[in-house]
Amino acid sequence: MTSTAKDRAAQASDGRCNNPRNRSSRPFGRPSVLGDVNVTDDVKHHRAPDESSGRRRHEDKRIGTQRHTARTAPILSLQRLRWWQMLLPWLLAGLLLPQGARAERSFSLDSGDEIVYERWAGGDAARVLLLPADEGFTENEMAFGQALAAEGLDVVYPRLHDSYFLTPGAFSLSAVPTADLVAFLAHIDDGERPLVLVANQRVAVIALQLVDAYQRHVSDRRPAGLVLLSPYLEASAPIPGAPIVFHAAAQRSNLPLALFQPSSSSRMYYLADTIAALESGGSPVYARIEHDTRDAYHIWPEQITAHEAVQRKRLPADIAAVLPLLIASEAAPLPSVSAGAPGARRNTVFALPQAIADMPAAPAFHLTDLNGRAWTVDDLRQHVVLLNFWATWCPPCVEELPALMRLRARMPQADFTIVSIDVGEDQATIERFLHDHGIALGYPVLVDSEGDTVKRWHITGFPTTFITDRRGRLRYGLIGAINWDSDEVVALIEQLLDE
Repeated sequence: MTSTAKDRAAQASDGRCNNPRNRSSRPFGRPSVLGDVNVTDDVKHHRAPDESSGRRRHEDKRIGTQRHTARTAPILSLQRLRWWQMLLPWLLAGLLLPQGARAERSFSLDSGDEIVYERWAGGDAARVLLLPADEGFTENEMAFGQALAAEGLDVVYPRLHDSYFLTPGAFSLSAVPTADLVAFLAHIDDGERPLVLVANQRVAVIALQLVDAYQRHVSDRRPAGLVLLSPYLEASAPIPGAPIVFHAAAQRSNLPLALFQPSSSSRMYYLADTIAALESGGSPVYARIEHDTRDAYHIWPEQITAHEAVQRKRLPADIAAVLPLLIASEAAPLPSVSAGAPGARRNTVFALPQAIADMPAAPAFHLTDLNGRAWTVDDLRQHVVLLNFWATWCPPCVEELPALMRLRARMPQADFTIVSIDVGEDQATIERFLHDHGIALGYPVLVDSEGDTVKRWHITGFPTTFITDRRGRLRYGLIGAINWDSDEVVALIEQLLDE
């Protein structure tokens, strides 16, 4: 184990995480309380209740146990090297990469196919399987992998889109057979050091499915845990106005988990629900809020904020600092294979608002607009209303503003109106954004600075837009940005006006 890893292990043994932004963080074992989530300053500690398995509490765990000492031993001792010298030189060269070196390799499956992967030999503290994002941000992810290796971690990055000829996009990696990933995980799990998986957004479900299947098929090994970055754990593509149903893999999770949740995200409002779903299978969960950052900021190819750029550089060290906690924590017994709600994931992208079944009444709200006028849901009645939930930090939300303004100009009827609700920001932030960009929307902006409407309206992504009828019922809904002044959208609205 490198000196850096030893330092982190010593810090984990007294219940502290080496947080470079807050050296004075309280121990994980003594959380304070914020709402319904336990908080230890920047880091939040959650633990599933102990059951008859007699699992020890986190405070009693120490990294320096025989099990963890054995797992962090070097791959090859000098004595073993003398024996291995009888093998071909290329085998030695492949196993013993200099620290920081990068190598491209391939793993042959029984089917004859190959998984091509990159490896950065960073050190013996742990081996990290960095799963790629659905969107295929390959270059940024490789830079992220290299930064993790600089923290003393041995990093493996499988190029799954290239290996399976997949087009990047939401849920694209669902096409990779779990059996292939299990075989690949067994290939890179040398059993000599802890193995941790790192996954982002939708790929978090794939990571959870993988470690579940791996434990059921490789009985003598078990990953030390997972790091989930802004995980999307729903069973299928979200439906506007419908509650989240968590994937069965999330509810069967039994390994220690570190969850990094950006604050500028719709998933932030469901953090407690996400933790509860993960804990239901027995996983100890350590959750940290990444303030003023957005989903996938660490690999996002487009422009990010100055604060996100700083945090992008810090994230690899933050992940490395929490790994000793995962390694020191005990996994729960593997749950029944039938545990959790079933669900098939799919990629569903709609170009038009979709009809909402049963036409439920619009949920209540009490908000104030930028001009100081108070609004309730009753103000939506007697009109056909396009209600848009958005935030200034959300690029698709901003991109669709001109289309909404054009729709308002195209449909000036008195009985049709557009109302927007900005979520999670204060009035000064919204007004500064509109002023700096020279935007005059021409329709009301309601301020929901506390995000009270999110769970009541089942908002799972931004932007989310509903169209209500004169009776205040939800008739159409859409998650995502579209061309709102298109003929097709106008026809939907006119149909409601004619009712």
